[in-house]
Amino acid sequence: MLVIGKVVEADDTASQIEEEAARTFRPVFEFKNQAGDLLRGKSVSRLVRDSFPLHSEHEIQVNFHAPETVQIYGDRIYLKAIAMVAISGVILFAGGRFMLSLS
Repeated sequence: MLVIGKVVEADDTASQIEEEAARTFRPVFEFKNQAGDLLRGKSVSRLVRDSFPLHSEHEIQVNFHAPETVQIYGDRIYLKAIAMVAISGVILFAGGRFMLSLS
């Protein structure tokens, strides 16, 4: 279910990549269930700090059977975009190598 969640905490659990840990975190959101109870859930994804400042509100996807983890609405769109850029880079690189082999 989509709900509006407010960033209330920054989970800085270390990333395996030190540089990534300095720029990213897993935001913890507060949101209400259908009965109006206030709940908390941590994002399943590490996110860029500047995009999710404390006290900002965002649309999140919550499974109320397991509300302790949430997904940022639109994560899938971002992942598809990143994948498309990576694939395009590989294709361009391979095409460039092929063109060089022809000359």
